[in-house]
Amino acid sequence: MELTGDVNELAALRPRTALKLAVVRAVAAHRAGHRQTAVEALDLATGLALGSGIIRAFALVPRGDIEQLADQAPRAREILERPELAAGAVAQALLSRPVNLSRSELRVLVELATGRPVTHVARRLFVSESTIKTQVRSIYRKLDVHTRADALSRARALGILPAG
Repeated sequence: MELTGDVNELAALRPRTALKLAVVRAVAAHRAGHRQTAVEALDLATGLALGSGIIRAFALVPRGDIEQLADQAPRAREILERPELAAGAVAQALLSRPVNLSRSELRVLVELATGRPVTHVARRLFVSESTIKTQVRSIYRKLDVHTRADALSRARALGILPAG
């Protein structure tokens, strides 16, 4: 929660970032048992979302936490009832985005699917470990994931890799 403490100052300068931080702060405060802080953060987040039209941040946190707070932050219910946040709608939108991996990124992805460590992948492809790490970061960014398992799962779901 300490990392999101300056969310109010950030709201005027960077509303998208402030919205994400406020939603995260609401969930963190809720889970830490700080209900008033959670409700205040959720109220700020819903205000930013309604003002900007950006609601994706609400799909990035556990819906149950937000729903438990929604009784004290009525505007949150309005956001949660939007069809864009319906179960599966966000996941489907993420899966329907085009993903354009380069030829070298595809080769790296195929090698990652074998379970080999980065060192072995680099040797097999005759490039440096640093190059592989850079390509892995690019793959993660393009697939909107943070781990190898998630990257492989998303690539299979998109048909980039054969089912596993």
